[in-house]
Amino acid sequence: MTRQLLFPDPLQFAVIRIDARAMVEPLEDPIALEAAAMVKCRKYLVFLEAALDLPGPHSRWCRYSAYPVASALRPSEPELGITPDMVMPIAPNETHAKGREPIGPEPAFPFDNCFFWIRSSMVVRIKRKDAAEFDDRRATRLGVREHVALLVSWRDDSRRIAHFVEERRRLAQSPSATGSPPSPASGNSSSAPAAPQPSPASSASTSLRRSASSDDDVGRAGNSRDIDHDDGASSVSTSSSDDLAAYNLFGWSADPALAFYPLLDAWLELEENITQSEIGNPADFYEEHEVIQR
Repeated sequence: MTRQLLFPDPLQFAVIRIDARAMVEPLEDPIALEAAAMVKCRKYLVFLEAALDLPGPHSRWCRYSAYPVASALRPSEPELGITPDMVMPIAPNETHAKGREPIGPEPAFPFDNCFFWIRSSMVVRIKRKDAAEFDDRRATRLGVREHVALLVSWRDDSRRIAHFVEERRRLAQSPSATGSPPSPASGNSSSAPAAPQPSPASSASTSLRRSASSDDDVGRAGNSRDIDHDDGASSVSTSSSDDLAAYNLFGWSADPALAFYPLLDAWLELEENITQSEIGNPADFYEEHEVIQR
């Protein structure tokens, strides 16, 4: 059944592009508007995980927590123990699965080279369309089980990061310690292979954002698609009253960061709005956003 929506449903993929002019218009600054007009924003892919607002009929945008979708490996962050192979492939891509089953959207994902990145979730604002509504007939989405599988897929990588950070802290506190911190390789093998290097497209942005509630916090649960499993269910169920209040669904609490969240045009029809070769690198998205904020 077709539904005409003011805003996209959660758990759907979308093509997005920053609307630089709309972000700076509230400033009523001619210089800022002129600078925004000079910014050439590309299209990117994201997964809209959850709506953070309850939009009304006159809402101009809605906040979402979102994961960028990349066609390249993740930029490394050596100081945090994060390596380029800490990714989760989206089927039909099977590279760097590391024994896990790739995440399977419905219907089949139209691109065969895409990944989710560990610790990359962000908050964005999706604009309401001016003369149309979102049509979910051709939306690509994750089912509940696949979403849970994504959340728990970071288990082993999270342990690697935690081990690296703990060892780094221990060495820093030891006056007699020498040498450098360990590499974030799996603790199960003393001769674990070095992590693969990122492609030139993913080389480096030190500005890669990490959400306050890290996506791998829930990754300590079992690596299973069975959402009825006790450990998995408890690890992804964090709905205390404090957590709900923090979402500020009704907009009653002022959010000082609100104007700085990326304001995006969005399209649910993936293949009609982007090709596989055009998928932008999330690191470039962050750089565009920072340029606009300046």
